[in-house]
Amino acid sequence: MIPKQMEAFLRQALPEQTWRTRLRREGNLAFMEFTATDVDRLTRLGIRPDKLGPRLVACMWDEEDDLE
Repeated sequence: MIPKQMEAFLRQALPEQTWRTRLRREGNLAFMEFTATDVDRLTRLGIRPDKLGPRLVACMWDEEDDLE
């Protein structure tokens, strides 16, 4: 299960289109990955990329774990 605070933050920061195109699932794991070229999406998350990084930002959670 995605932690409530994480879901609230991501839902507020990212448009629904990003959820549809970036959300990946592998087994019970779910994640969204953003690279240095995703400047708009990273900025929405409060991250200002520059030539030093970040190279990859991943938001990950376990869909089946009830631990918040």
